[in-house]
Amino acid sequence: ALELKRVGGPLHYTAQAILVQHRTAPGRAAAPPETAAFVGEVYDGAVLFHGPAFHVLGGVDIGDGGVVASVTGTNDLPWPKEPWATDPAALDGGLQLALLWTRRVLGGASIPMGVGELRTHRAGPPSGVSRAILRGEKRGKDRTVTQVTFLDGAGQVWAELVGIEAVLRPS
Repeated sequence: ALELKRVGGPLHYTAQAILVQHRTAPGRAAAPPETAAFVGEVYDGAVLFHGPAFHVLGGVDIGDGGVVASVTGTNDLPWPKEPWATDPAALDGGLQLALLWTRRVLGGASIPMGVGELRTHRAGPPSGVSRAILRGEKRGKDRTVTQVTFLDGAGQVWAELVGIEAVLRPS
C-alpha cells in the first residue's frame, strides 16, 4: 500500500502496488481506432496545461473510438538521466491522451482520477519515439475510462495503462 501525504497534512493519493517476479509477455496490440488529424493546439493551456518538459505528444490523430499519437520518451527529453524502471514521460503522455479524448467525447476539460493497472513488459524506457494507441472503453455523463497501449519503434508492446479514469473538471 502506498500513500502520498504531507507530514501532518491530508492524504493526497493512495495506490496498491503488486510486485511480480517476472514481467508478463505483452499481447498483440489491437488495431488502432478510426481517427483523423487532431485540429487545434494540443497543449492549449486548458485541457493540456503541461509545461514544456511534458510536451511529449506529436502527430495526434483522434476519433470517437480513441486516439493514436507519437510519444517522445524520457531518453529524448531534457530529463535527468536516471536508471528509470520504465518511462515516466511517455506514460504521462498516455494520461494526456485520455484528457484529449475525454474533451472530444464529453466536451470539456478533465483530470485523470485513477489508473486501474500499469503493465510494463520490459525494464527501462524504450529508445526512440513510441506510438501510443488509446481506446475508449466507457463514457458517462462526466467520466471516461480508457486504455493506452505503447509500442516501440519495432511495433512491440512495451507498456499498457489499463482503466484510466478521467473526470470532467468543474467549469
